[in-house]
Amino acid sequence: IAQEHHCEYIVLSGDIVHRPMIPSHIAHAIDRFFEILHTQFDEDHLLYYLGQHDLNTKEQIQKLDDSLIHIIGKHGKYVDQQILQIGKSRVAFRNWTPVQDFSFIEEPVDLFFGHITLHEQFGQVFDDTKYTLGFAGDIHQPISIRHTHSTNVPIQHHIADAAVGSVIVVDSDTLEWSRVVTETPDCKFLKMYYNDDPMVDVIPADEMDYVVTVQRPTTVVKVNNYVKSVDLDGIISATVALTDLGDLHREISTMVDRTGIDPV
Repeated sequence: IAQEHHCEYIVLSGDIVHRPMIPSHIAHAIDRFFEILHTQFDEDHLLYYLGQHDLNTKEQIQKLDDSLIHIIGKHGKYVDQQILQIGKSRVAFRNWTPVQDFSFIEEPVDLFFGHITLHEQFGQVFDDTKYTLGFAGDIHQPISIRHTHSTNVPIQHHIADAAVGSVIVVDSDTLEWSRVVTETPDCKFLKMYYNDDPMVDVIPADEMDYVVTVQRPTTVVKVNNYVKSVDLDGIISATVALTDLGDLHREISTMVDRTGIDPV
């Protein structure tokens, strides 16, 4: 896609790995991945920063000495909190942080690439006055909030990811951008859907070989019986009636201090 659109730079928007603890075979795969990208982009044009999956925890930022930066080595350029001139645009980059911090951007830039939890209800607070056009990793579905857009995933890895993968292509001179679908007629990717997803019904039959559907999970289990509440006074009264001790109960119950007891 980069070749077809004559891209001079490639940006990896974080979450390069799913877990920060990297066994040797994953380290090898990362190294090979960057070697392949490096055949098309030199290290100054292969730009990357880190998402929360690349880091050790969502609550705090680990020391970068423990991160995958050492594995990538000279194959790419780590650009967290850097501002570069690319074409006619000033472009800023930022790692994922528990609280989004764009204080390194003193004057608004044209383009921003970060790793933001971008969601209308559950998203992070961020200052979009710092840039004209922004793109963010983390959310694995296409979503836009004003002039900030998620990068989606290039290939679905989990059923919660977008089944249709895409990447972003941006013109740094005009700030025109588009999503480019990664799948082509000659290169099909496996797609996963819940079986109540209406999209499954419109998938052509000749493409069903690439589709897996599963039943949507639920946290509801079968309930045989339940108790809405306990009527404690009713239980006491019934017990008293069964033991024929009503007179004694009426006399003693007046001695019980019910001050401060919630009648509910």
